Amino acid sequence: MRRPTLTLAIISIAIGMANCASSVEDDAVAQALVLLRAGEVRLAVNSLINANNTDDVAWKAAAALSCLAAGHFNSAYEIATSALKHCHDETVMLVAGLAALGIGDHESAIKTFTELLSLLPRANHQLALLFLNILGVSADVGKCTEKEPYGEAVMLLYSFLKMQQGEYAEAKETLIRLSEIMRNRMRSESNNMNGIIKLSVISDDDGIKLVMLTPRARDVPLGEIERLVSMHKGDGESTQSMSTKTSTIRRADATTLLSIRRGKQNQSATSDDGIRLLSGRVRISVDVSAFPEASQVSFHVDCEERFRTNKTPFEWEWDTSAETPGKHTLTVLVLRRDGSVCAASTQKVYIAPSTISSIQQRAIAEGDETSGRQQFIRRIAAETTSLKTVHAQTRSISLSGEQATIQPNSILPPIRLLDVDDEGVELILGLAYEATGNLHKAFHELGKLYLRTRNEALVKHLVRLRRSLTSGYNIPLLVTSAPPYRKAVALTFDDGPRTPYTEQILQTLSRYGVKATFFVVGEMVKEYPELLKAIVNAGHEVGNHSYSHTPARMLSKNDIECELLLTDILISEVCGIHPTLFRPPGGGINDALTSTLMEQNYLCAKWNINIGEHRGTPQQIAAKMLNAVKPGSIILMHNGMDASPDVLPYLLDGLQKLGYEVMPLGELLRVRQVRCSDFTEVR
Repeated sequence: MRRPTLTLAIISIAIGMANCASSVEDDAVAQALVLLRAGEVRLAVNSLINANNTDDVAWKAAAALSCLAAGHFNSAYEIATSALKHCHDETVMLVAGLAALGIGDHESAIKTFTELLSLLPRANHQLALLFLNILGVSADVGKCTEKEPYGEAVMLLYSFLKMQQGEYAEAKETLIRLSEIMRNRMRSESNNMNGIIKLSVISDDDGIKLVMLTPRARDVPLGEIERLVSMHKGDGESTQSMSTKTSTIRRADATTLLSIRRGKQNQSATSDDGIRLLSGRVRISVDVSAFPEASQVSFHVDCEERFRTNKTPFEWEWDTSAETPGKHTLTVLVLRRDGSVCAASTQKVYIAPSTISSIQQRAIAEGDETSGRQQFIRRIAAETTSLKTVHAQTRSISLSGEQATIQPNSILPPIRLLDVDDEGVELILGLAYEATGNLHKAFHELGKLYLRTRNEALVKHLVRLRRSLTSGYNIPLLVTSAPPYRKAVALTFDDGPRTPYTEQILQTLSRYGVKATFFVVGEMVKEYPELLKAIVNAGHEVGNHSYSHTPARMLSKNDIECELLLTDILISEVCGIHPTLFRPPGGGINDALTSTLMEQNYLCAKWNINIGEHRGTPQQIAAKMLNAVKPGSIILMHNGMDASPDVLPYLLDGLQKLGYEVMPLGELLRVRQVRCSDFTEVR
């Protein structure tokens, strides 16, 4: 079974706050904190800009919070570390640590979270230990609990770590508890802790990523942050060009934009810490498929724009031999037509010297050029602030050892820095279920998330899960009738469930002791879930008839995928069944539908007797249909909108007199539907 790949990615961060006390004397600072709690980040920044005492430590701390909320991590880290020279405020330490993560400065993040461990009381020590572990530093966390100050964030971080370590069962149990806590919190009328900064988890083709989101970051113009930073540095001092990762990427835009492909003259490798090692000419290619508003792309090296293009594909051939050897930051900005940024991505790179190093020369002289290259990569990795290098040096943190302690001096009221995004919890819980072998539960959790968010990133994952759920069922692609191996016919009803017709049909089928197949529409399942339960409880079969009953010719391939998935999710939510039969609305099929049915492992079931082709009284319609019956016939009827409920008794009487057995289509075709009870969990 494919295990999920896990990485740490900082997209942006958000801040929530509770109980703004009167310990802050400056009215502007107090006002800024209240505005931050309300999600008004720009107004908070303006309040601080209009403050009188910008040298005050409380002002610096509030400015650091505002920069963090605005997604400007360099500024947040700079101001927070300045404030920490005059205080040991636990909240400001957390701001500094999170900001360091945001700019990719893992060495500083490790230093900050380690210093946080020296504070007494040990309020947020487990949170700091978990971040250290995620940063690659061995630290004994112990059992996590929701009773911690940041209990929900602690549980999510702990679960992420356990997934990373392959301890999927432990992660799953923690996530189940966290999911229940989140549901109770959402139901609580006293829930006022919806901070604007959230920990979440996102999925892409490479696996899943732990992220921090700042949904309000777009509200704050860069110029206002620069003004705030200039006030921190002192009037008259020039403000350097910002190299911060502005939080223009929202959760739905969490897509890898930057890829570096090896060109003909390019020699590239990846150091042990993931920094790209480049030489020669390198082609930078940007995928903007997730951003339809993209008009042009700008390429920057160390904050200096080097190339801009409005032609697709958006590419730049970078001659790295003209650059100074060493570490550089490559940034790509995706721009709209008006020049505003709709997405950004940054990649750390190391440009190799144009001449062969002395290490390589010695290795070549010894006849081992490959070994020289490996040593060269390791030497470069050692020169960086490498996450894995720190871990390789066996730096570890343990509360049980001798450790200096510092009594904190708080300058801010209690502030809730981290909240947890419930969507991220549902995503990682679904993946934990998958990793422990419970595919139905995995589909259930991810399906609920897709129903609520319609996040297209989940489609591929759900399709893959469905294929796994229905694998081994030997499903043919298309049938209009069954093999005539017995004197039997299949009775099918489309377009339900629909009251009062479905109830009338169920009563008639029950009176004759007959089982049938109901091809249900997703929108109708959503409206009448109890009717679908009644169908299943009566022993009838369920098939997929799309979500909106739109013919395939009017839909794109993506739309068809979603139509089938949405209905499958709703059916499984209501009655724990994954149908293997699909009937196309109107009977029309095309290449897009055919390929989707193959991908999702459906049998396309049409018919050879259609009630809609006959006119007359119920008795006359039944007689005409009986004249066309033969062994293996598939009979199409409906949940209302025609004479089906009235014709059904006459049709069943006639079939019995002719000696036909009536059964669900899946039984006639020897294709069974998938039930959740078919799957057991692997612990």
